[in-house]
Amino acid sequence: MGFRIFRSAGYGIGMTSFKRSLVAAVSAAPLLLLTACGGGGSGSSSAPPSDADLVVVGKEYKYDKAEYTVKAGQIKIAYSNKGALSHDLNIEGIPAAKIVLGPGQSKTKTVSVPAGTYKLYCDLSGHEALGMKSVLVVQP
Repeated sequence: MGFRIFRSAGYGIGMTSFKRSLVAAVSAAPLLLLTACGGGGSGSSSAPPSDADLVVVGKEYKYDKAEYTVKAGQIKIAYSNKGALSHDLNIEGIPAAKIVLGPGQSKTKTVSVPAGTYKLYCDLSGHEALGMKSVLVVQP
C-alpha cells in the first residue's frame, strides 16, 4: 500500500532491465562524486617540507612532541593542523612566529629566534590549559 508512488513511477515488478540500470546509475552517481572529492585535503601539502628546521604537527589539544630542538638564527617552521578544530602555534616572546590554521591546513614561516628555551603553545580558547603546549630549545 505504501509503495504506490514507486509503482506509479515504474519501479515495480514490471520494471525493465534498462530502467533498473538507469535507476542504479542515477542513485550511484552522487556516491561516486563524494568518494572522488574526499581525501584531497585543503590544497596544502600534508607532508612537511624537507628543508624545515622545526616541524610541528598539532591536533586536538596537543602537539606531536613534548620538546623540539633547533639551532639559533633564521628557522623555517612547518606547522600542520591534523585536528578537526582551528589551532595555532606560538613561540613565547617571538610574536612574528604565530601561525593560525584551520582544520587540515599546513603553513611554513621563517623567523629569527635567538638561543634560549621557549614555550610553544596554542592560545585559542583554553587550548593551552587542555595540554596544547611544548618546549622549544634553541641552541647557539
